[in-house]
Amino acid sequence: NETLLVVDGLTGQDAVHTAENFDGRIGITGVILTRMDGDGRGGAALSMRAVTGKPIKFVGTGEKLDALEEFHARHEDWAGRTGPVEVDEGESRAVVRYADVDGRPGSRFEVTAAFVGKRWQVLANQVVMARVRAPDFTQTLTDEQKAAQTADFAELLIGFSALGLPLNPDAWDGFPAARERLYASAKAAGARLITLTGDTHTAWANTLIDADADQRGVEFACTSVTSPGFGTYMTGIPDLGQQFVDANPEVDWHDPNGNGWTLVTLTSEQANADYFKVSDVRAPTYTVEKVASFATDATETFMTPLMRVS
Repeated sequence: NETLLVVDGLTGQDAVHTAENFDGRIGITGVILTRMDGDGRGGAALSMRAVTGKPIKFVGTGEKLDALEEFHARHEDWAGRTGPVEVDEGESRAVVRYADVDGRPGSRFEVTAAFVGKRWQVLANQVVMARVRAPDFTQTLTDEQKAAQTADFAELLIGFSALGLPLNPDAWDGFPAARERLYASAKAAGARLITLTGDTHTAWANTLIDADADQRGVEFACTSVTSPGFGTYMTGIPDLGQQFVDANPEVDWHDPNGNGWTLVTLTSEQANADYFKVSDVRAPTYTVEKVASFATDATETFMTPLMRVS
């Protein structure tokens, strides 16, 4: 007996989330991907196989009852629809190799990707990817500093910090299994992963480590342009950023105060992030200060941990 999930091939990566959720709730044995006769390029097929571990069984290629084909990873017509197996783009070439794992051609496949001529793989990301726990403020703050906190958020956080739990379960820390799948994909692809993170309202420079204690990339997270950051609510703690560094092996630097932007420069040898602050976001005249710079160097096979440049 089979439990097959039918998903619309034109929904792209949303179909991946659907497959993951259905597999988690009812357990599926395979996927049928429809509308592959249109503009869909089949990228979701590769992702679904990687995320769920379940094969793409059939693809729909039209509106008639017989427009349903068994999916074979090496099928020439399928390769034509999803893009050729090997694509040259100037000096860069992306190669996807299909490999049978159970002796039946096309019934299951695994994917590896090699990036030739592409030094860095950059991921735009909304929330902090590194593992972050709050320092135990019950131990690190003085009695005077604790008493000076007037925001409800700060008072709650002081007690919460003693539990040793992730700071923000709405970030990647709330989805550790998904983060490990992403790291596994980056490792399989040989990626030098640069994660650019926003919506944290504060600045971070992090070296990303997987569950096996291996580096998987680096993270540059910028401040908000205008919104208040963490330091607005936890006041009178001049070493607040350093406390986060001391409490978290992946955090190389954290600045919880101020507003500004981050300038990231990529060369074939190095990825560099310059962190800037502005003196006032409410006035038409202001000054700009570069408060920190961090970099990672490309090695022959991977990349270095973050280094502070200035």
